[in-house]
Amino acid sequence: MKQNKQYNFWKSSFGKKYTSRNNPKTLIAFNKIYLNQFSKTRTEINKEFVKLLPKNISILEIGSNVGYQLEILYRQGFKKLYGSEIQKSAIKIGKKQRKYIKFYNYRSEEISQIKKKIKKEINLVFTTNFLIHLNKKNLIKTINEIKKINPKYIWCMEYFSARRKEIIYRDYKNVLWKDNFKKYFLKIGYKVLKTAKIKYTNKNEKGNVDEIFLLKNDSIYSG
Repeated sequence: MKQNKQYNFWKSSFGKKYTSRNNPKTLIAFNKIYLNQFSKTRTEINKEFVKLLPKNISILEIGSNVGYQLEILYRQGFKKLYGSEIQKSAIKIGKKQRKYIKFYNYRSEEISQIKKKIKKEINLVFTTNFLIHLNKKNLIKTINEIKKINPKYIWCMEYFSARRKEIIYRDYKNVLWKDNFKKYFLKIGYKVLKTAKIKYTNKNEKGNVDEIFLLKNDSIYSG
């Protein structure tokens, strides 16, 4: 697939620094990031959603980085876990620390290749603060790739805004947006199983809200 400016940006030293900045050494420290932002750990945030999911489903996280989000799901009873990440250095760390996760080096616009590679159904596609970093063109391509995977469930936690809004991120443009990301999946046949909006309690994030949405497509048999 032809490379683009946004892909090259995240593959650059900026992307590597992002990985270092957002991945502490332990899961406890990782959970403290969420506690600082929302007054809840990610493990606590997950609880109301994971209880709605069968434990035997296979899960693919797009933008998995070193795999902390998947480690939380592993500890919550899910064992069939896959991660897609463009930073090879993050994959190297993830493979060393979390041998129960299978990592793949794919861009989000080509993740349907993972399903072909593993030759198994992927029941749930999962993202956390990943869709926010895709420009509109790459976002639509990614949604189309998810549609090719045909998962029964979609589960995301992303910056929310009723209308798409670009945010200047560390003095860079074309790298961060708020949006109503749920609507893109509703347009391709998914229905809301559970959704919640979580306000940031950190004063530096005043006014910002994340939406967590778990969607289901009953016409798809998987899981």
